[in-house]
Amino acid sequence: MHEVNEYPHLTKGVNIVFCSSRVVPSITGKWKVNIRDWQQIVEAFQPDVIHSHLFEAEMMSRAWLYPKATYFSHCHDNMPQLNKLQANTFINKKKLANYYERTYLLPRYEQVKNQFVAISKDIAKHFKVNLPNSLANNIHLLPNAINYKTFYCDLPNEPPNLQTIKLISVGSLVPKKNQAFLLQVCKFLREQGLSVELNLLGDGPERAKITRLAKEIGMQKTIIMHGNVKDVPSHLHQSHIYVHAATYEPFGLVLLEAMAAGLPVVCLDGGGNKDLMLQGKNGFMVNQPGPLAFANYIKQLVEQPELYKSMSAFAQEFAAEYDIGVYVDKLLRLYEFTVSSLEIKFV
Repeated sequence: MHEVNEYPHLTKGVNIVFCSSRVVPSITGKWKVNIRDWQQIVEAFQPDVIHSHLFEAEMMSRAWLYPKATYFSHCHDNMPQLNKLQANTFINKKKLANYYERTYLLPRYEQVKNQFVAISKDIAKHFKVNLPNSLANNIHLLPNAINYKTFYCDLPNEPPNLQTIKLISVGSLVPKKNQAFLLQVCKFLREQGLSVELNLLGDGPERAKITRLAKEIGMQKTIIMHGNVKDVPSHLHQSHIYVHAATYEPFGLVLLEAMAAGLPVVCLDGGGNKDLMLQGKNGFMVNQPGPLAFANYIKQLVEQPELYKSMSAFAQEFAAEYDIGVYVDKLLRLYEFTVSSLEIKFV
């Protein structure tokens, strides 16, 4: 692990200890295991809870089990390494490696009565299917959270007028985020006589493709690619509607951030983001294929100012329920309940 704190503004007053330990598995048996640093940190701190968030941390933190701690795995996505045996597992190198790691982890999970925190119903369902029965009841649903005050805009958003529709989308420019779809949406809106501006925040390997497509459809002046930005809230506050075309979304924090800013959301069904969309109240989830249906929902918000205003207000109220302060209280209660109810007995 590199000793670089990437979030100094969030960790003032927090004592951070960097750990150099690492476990690199190998199907051939040539594992690279270096956990002494981890053992020393845990033995010195004597934690009640060990909570891991990345799969690399799963492998390392379960290589040696501390008998006094309750273990939590945070399920930020479907974690394919824990998938059940499939018909093509043994002919697919990646799936075989994943399954090998599963066979390593599951006995350790069972030994410590491992707990799993799922960020959405879709993720919880996936783990329920793939974990053995002995662990399937240890899944807890705890949606992610935002700093509500950071994104909240106390000035009511004015509905977009027919001359200016400012759309915004935030996310890495990668295939699953599907931003190219949004260009086709804008093309339909323009063909219906509407002036539209699409602001894309983020960067990634799809940038060249999106730039090329914008030029092909003659919208290079209205598709604005900002790259990675530090002040996302200010961009949200200058926009009218948040648009999200991800084909896979474990949860969708960016949707909540946009709602906190008072933006109605129009999105595709990415799985986990279904938990956040109340159809017709804080936005629209588009279940029909193709960009035309997506564009029509945007047009509906433009042509019905009162609908826009009610959605904007409701979106802010909805997002407030996902504030980080509320989240921390729920997480602490989960820790307290689980630690007190489990009797961990292992050597």
